[in-house]
Amino acid sequence: MPTVPRLPVTANKGKLYFISDDGFCYCLNSDNGSLLWKLSLAPASNKLLGNKRLISMWPARGGIVIKDDILYTSASIFPLMGTFIYSINAETGEVIWKNEGTGSNYILQPHSSPAFADVAPQGNFTISGNKLLVAGGRSVPSAFDLRTGEQLYYKLAESGKTGGAFTCANDKVYFNHHRGRMTYMYDSQTGNRIKTETGEYPVIDGNTIYFSGDEISASLLTDSNNLKSLWKSAIPASNDLIKSGNRLYAADSSGITAIEIADETAVIKWRIPLEQNIQRLVASNGKLIAVSDDGEILVFGEASVSEVASVNKPESELNSGSLIPQV
Repeated sequence: MPTVPRLPVTANKGKLYFISDDGFCYCLNSDNGSLLWKLSLAPASNKLLGNKRLISMWPARGGIVIKDDILYTSASIFPLMGTFIYSINAETGEVIWKNEGTGSNYILQPHSSPAFADVAPQGNFTISGNKLLVAGGRSVPSAFDLRTGEQLYYKLAESGKTGGAFTCANDKVYFNHHRGRMTYMYDSQTGNRIKTETGEYPVIDGNTIYFSGDEISASLLTDSNNLKSLWKSAIPASNDLIKSGNRLYAADSSGITAIEIADETAVIKWRIPLEQNIQRLVASNGKLIAVSDDGEILVFGEASVSEVASVNKPESELNSGSLIPQV
């Protein structure tokens, strides 16, 4: 049975990287899709049933993050079976370090009940300064030293049973999912919570934080790790918000809006009403790429075209690639 990436594909220097429930990390050539290397992150080939199919007993769901051509990911969602957090040479697939000791940690669980268990990696990993933030599914992330793989903190019980797979950060603070799209703000150095319900999924540009939601707001992170409000706008970004250059691009169920940022203000440059419900936005090579909730991809550019291109591939072509990894 073909495997599929559990998390978004990561691109770096002409290569595409993804992980899979089969317990492997894959590296493909972005030009032609050829397999450059693959690495088993699991300690053995044992299988179990997951989501109605056979998967590895140590599925890989630690979303890849890359810095300085070093890739960070993990395998296993069951601490009892051992968890494996990796630092890998992105060019060669060679393991730099592996932390396989946290699964047996005896710590306080939610409701202050002690047990042998630690972070169960699920969600996109994030880098904050010299720390690797390992997402923990429905818990706060755990922090590891980027250089050595040593665990620095995991404040599971102290978090009050809040947290989620979404994490984003700068070098000082990180924001972690709470409920819905709401986030809490934490000190990256200590893992201590600074502020509750700071805003919905943010976009971080240095110390400027843009929050999404029914409206967009911008705040400045001060030296004392407080948030100083800069501006608010009634522009909806309830589905997605990204920043490219000096513009924000917001998506909600009614369309896409481009907002230009200048002198601590926000000005609408254009808005495109759409029938499709746009869930994700990506900016690349002067194009804005939008993905709808029914899987349709729309590409927008600066110049108008006389006829919009429509590309459709038969289902048989989508599943016939010889390079699709097999479990």
